[in-house]
Amino acid sequence: MRFLFSLAASSTLLLSGIPLIGIQPAAAAPVQCPDTWTGNKCEYYKDGYKAGKTDRKAGISMAYERHNGAFDTANASYFQAGYESGWESVKLSQQSSQSSVKCPDTWTGGKCDYYKDGYKAGRADRKAGLSMAYERHDGAYDTQNASYYQAGYEEGWGSK
Repeated sequence: MRFLFSLAASSTLLLSGIPLIGIQPAAAAPVQCPDTWTGNKCEYYKDGYKAGKTDRKAGISMAYERHNGAFDTANASYFQAGYESGWESVKLSQQSSQSSVKCPDTWTGGKCDYYKDGYKAGRADRKAGLSMAYERHDGAYDTQNASYYQAGYEEGWGSK
């Protein structure tokens, strides 16, 4: 009988969400919108913040435009502001090792960024067992820079 009572008490504590051990997991600080932004403005800001933070951690260059399906033109500035804040919030030590990717010597700035982004996507696709098809990432580059992204993708996919 005593065992059943202990079991019932433990189950009640588990189901109530009260931790059995006094250690609480660290909670991430909630994203704070600028004071004057409420409703949709704040939601777009928060979505942008998350996207920027994710991109920075993955070592992807800062370009909110690659997420153009996540916002409409009327709210692009709120998403962009959040994206840039999120991207900047990640310490450099939290970034992936993408900085070790070397671009062709004549490619600098945006060309190199697209190459590195493609390289990372190519490596990830190969590790995931996917075929070599840079086009599946069509939201990560624009048509003007597709050749740099493609070159990086193919190099990354082919690397061991």
